[in-house]
Amino acid sequence: MCCLGGTRVDARTGFIPVKEGDHVLIHAGCVLQVLKEEDAAAMEEIFNDIARIENQEKPYEEDLKRLGKDGTPYDAT
Repeated sequence: MCCLGGTRVDARTGFIPVKEGDHVLIHAGCVLQVLKEEDAAAMEEIFNDIARIENQEKPYEEDLKRLGKDGTPYDAT
């Protein structure tokens, strides 16, 4: 049993040793890998960013605001 964003799901571990509290990568109901704490945090941040972008009607507009008139980033050298 795994917890994804507060939702509990069943996942098969196969030959991967998993203990309670581990962060794991799951695909199609199977644990693929046990993640290091920092990797799990980075992946969670990426998934949160994706969710934020998906909830915006035009997420690219923020990027366009950061570009100069010629299309190059303001901080380009």
